[in-house]
Amino acid sequence: MRTKTLVLAAAISAASLATSMAQVYSVNAVGYVNVTVKKGYNFVANPLKNGGNTLAEILPPATTSLPSFAFVSTWDPTRGAIGGLNPDTPTFYAPEPGFEGAWDPAGPAIPPGQGFFIYIPPSAPQDSYTITFVGEVATGTLSTPIYGKNRYNALASQVPQAGKVTTDLGLTPAPDDMAMMWNKNATPPGYNPVTLVYTEGAGWNDGANLVEPELGVGDAFFLLRVADVVQPWSRTFNVNQ
Repeated sequence: MRTKTLVLAAAISAASLATSMAQVYSVNAVGYVNVTVKKGYNFVANPLKNGGNTLAEILPPATTSLPSFAFVSTWDPTRGAIGGLNPDTPTFYAPEPGFEGAWDPAGPAIPPGQGFFIYIPPSAPQDSYTITFVGEVATGTLSTPIYGKNRYNALASQVPQAGKVTTDLGLTPAPDDMAMMWNKNATPPGYNPVTLVYTEGAGWNDGANLVEPELGVGDAFFLLRVADVVQPWSRTFNVNQ
């Protein structure tokens, strides 16, 4: 059994689906999103539906540019008292002569709306890699569960759209929600030092100023829900609006 570290994936371009979307090229709500990941931990999300959203479907070995020994970790908000990393951390083995490449083990499905980690090892021959998500833009009434009672949730927009999480992306916060954002432009990528808190009646703030969390296309973040409430991230989305 190989020793594996943590994970987190990074940059993403987006959309011609709306003015707030950047490099997603779409025909009939089917398109692709390019994401740049760097050495270290990158926190990303799959912004498009593709079959059962397994790793083999969203990042197929035959076409994925990741280096060998990159790996993926997903987050389970129901593990332990506050949530935790899944023990299953699929490692990527790049195609080579006589070998088609593979994720080993296959890993769980990673649907749109769920953040996950991609780790690029320091031994990788390049400093950064571009991965491409291909699939269909989710439409209609969309819902991502958020677990409360002091649990951490790895979240992302279910559609390839950038913006403020509440104003633009439809997240209804609960009192005392805390957002921990990831700085994908740092070397290596890592957490922003400031936690953004939602105060009922006042809005999102950094402790001194009103600051709302913002996401790029394919970005993920952690939301700590302190309140014991069942309140998913729900919105209705139509690419023609």
